[in-house]
Amino acid sequence: MLVGLAQVTDGLKKVDSGLAQLYGGIGQLPAQAQPIHDGIQSMLQGIGTISTPGILLFGVNAVQVGLADATAPGGAVDLLKGGVDQVNAGLAERRARSSSRRAW
Repeated sequence: MLVGLAQVTDGLKKVDSGLAQLYGGIGQLPAQAQPIHDGIQSMLQGIGTISTPGILLFGVNAVQVGLADATAPGGAVDLLKGGVDQVNAGLAERRARSSSRRAW
């Protein structure tokens, strides 16, 4: 997803650059083209960077890092599985004791 957002960012920059070239530079944009330039700049700011909190790329990167950490050996998924395994073992032991008491 980060690669895709980088491609979107690159494409927006190229569109903005092409718009500026079409009109001879940002300072020479006619009033009708200024909203397009402003919109592109707004989208670029919204995409942001991985180091800008509260922005799209920052959030996507945080999710990727969190998932990588959680699924790494010894990570949260392994800890959760270990806890579930312990609960299951405890329940199985309790069932076995209950069954043996009923047999009497």
